[in-house]
This record gives sequence, structure tokens and C-alpha cells, in this order.
Amino acid sequence: MALQTAGGFATFGITDGAQIRDISDVLADAIYYDLHLLGNLNVDFGQPVYDTTHYWNEDALNADTITASGTETTTGTSWTLATGHGARVHIGDLLYRTNTAASTEVVQVTAISTDTLTVVRGYNSTAAQTVADQDTFAIIRAEQEGSDIGSDKSLTPTVRNNYTWYWRYGQYSGCLN
Repeated sequence: MALQTAGGFATFGITDGAQIRDISDVLADAIYYDLHLLGNLNVDFGQPVYDTTHYWNEDALNADTITASGTETTTGTSWTLATGHGARVHIGDLLYRTNTAASTEVVQVTAISTDTLTVVRGYNSTAAQTVADQDTFAIIRAEQEGSDIGSDKSLTPTVRNNYTWYWRYGQYSGCLN
């Protein structure tokens, strides 16, 4: 919605070109004539405005892979995973090996106990293959994207900060951390 030049209210019934597109002059006048605005913003006119520390939230995404811990034969249906990897998987998820091109087996997760999975081998008529220690498996989610099935498996975001350089009194100050 654009601002009208002739009135104090905007409407949708004005023709194109009859509105102000750049309102920086209007804002500059408002700041100039409203002397209380800058006082309410707590601006110190004796010092330049700068903040050398910047903060942000860094979200950690859940990995869509798991790593086997130990070996399994072609008939083994109880797989041990690396510590903490069991929390990445849901019942019904499909897994396939990613660290070797020769593997075509797909398995389905039927039960989870901490970092031990119970799986159905040879899902969709794929050929069962031996699982080696440290094999990596990709996860194909059973639930639809955006669904709220099961418990939350997301990770807590980390608050990070860093220092930046700033220009002050004709010289660079600050530091990088």
C-alpha cells in the first residue's frame, strides 16, 4: 500500500504515480520536527553510534544420516548405531547405504531402543547385504514433511556472537574474535 500525496490516509482507489514511493524525506522531516523522538531512542550525540558485538541464533539441523556401530550379516535385523544416532530415526523410516555405490538394499525401521534399531531387511524386494562397521545410511522419512507425527527430535539452537571492526575518530578500532 502506497502513501497518497494529497491526503493523510492511503487508499486502494488511487491511480499509479499519485503516491509517494520514497518516504525518506517525510521521515527526515518527522525526525527533525519531533525533537522527542531521538531523546526517546536514547541516542548520545557526543559519541558515534556503534556496536561491535553482534549476536545471532544458529540453528542446528538434524542430520539425515546414521552410522552403524558394528557389523551385521545379511539376516541381522537388530542394528547398533553410533551413540546418539537412534534419536534421528522414526519408526517406519526407510534406510539405504550411502557410502558404497554397489549397495542397493533398503531396510525399514520397525522398532527403536535408544541406539539399537529393529529393521526389516530387503524392503521392496531389494537384496540384503552385509553391514560393515561405520557404514553410513541415509534416512527417507516415513511421515509427510511438516507433519507433527511423533516426538520432537529437533536440536536446540546455539546463541553465537562475534566482534566486528568499526570506524571511529579516523582509525579502525575493535577486534575480530
